[in-house]
Amino acid sequence: MSAQTFVELFGAAAEIESSAPGRVNLLGEHTDYHDGFVLPAVIPQRTHAALRGRDDRRVRAWSAGAGGRPQQYELGSETPGRGWLDYVQGVTRALARRGLAVPGFDLRLESSVPIGAGVSSSAALEVS
Repeated sequence: MSAQTFVELFGAAAEIESSAPGRVNLLGEHTDYHDGFVLPAVIPQRTHAALRGRDDRRVRAWSAGAGGRPQQYELGSETPGRGWLDYVQGVTRALARRGLAVPGFDLRLESSVPIGAGVSSSAALEVS
C-alpha cells in the first residue's frame, strides 16, 4: 500500500514543499551545544515536507512513517508526549516564542532518514 498523497489527506494541493537531509558528525559528537568544535556531514537520506496554510489556528500533520490519520492541535496549545508530533509542536512553539505569527497549516511528512540511528532524523524533520 502506498503512502497517501497530500490531496488525499487534506483535500487540496500543497502550497510549499521542502526537504532537509539527515547528518552525521564526523568529529565532535555532542560538542556543538557545548561551544565545542564539530564537523558534520550530510547523508543522502532526506525528510520531505509538504505544507498548505489554513485560515484558522489548527495544525493537522501526517507522517508516512506513522501512518494512520492526521494528528491535530491548536497553535498555542502544544502538548508534549505525542511522539513524532512533538517535533512539529516544538517548531511552532519556538517560532511563537520568537514573536513570529504562525498561522494554522496542514503538513505531510515523508522521510528516508532512519529514526534512532544517530543521523539527526529529528533535526531533518524540524528543518524541512
